[in-house]
Amino acid sequence: MQLHSGFNGYVFTLEELQAMVGPGWSGVIERLVQDLEALGWDGTVYQVKEKFGGLRFYIGGATDAIFKRISEAEEESYRVCENCGKPGEPTTSGWIQTLCEECRSK
Repeated sequence: MQLHSGFNGYVFTLEELQAMVGPGWSGVIERLVQDLEALGWDGTVYQVKEKFGGLRFYIGGATDAIFKRISEAEEESYRVCENCGKPGEPTTSGWIQTLCEECRSK
């Protein structure tokens, strides 16, 4: 499947999408893209980012099943350290990030 920008048609690699957020969420994004492909997603991506400690994955129009899977991945991101991929939770002060205990103490 070809992943492409909904703004200008730029063709993304999976690695480029993963690099838009912390490396700990690479697996979340990889599983999400695979599942969306299986659900018939057209590969159009508008934005991938971190906001308030969670993953945001914006696409154009899609089926309810596709939007449900995106919501599941966004919820999963609140339980995965965005730096290393270990179990984590959002910080409660300052810039909100989802981090494991080890990354939080750095």
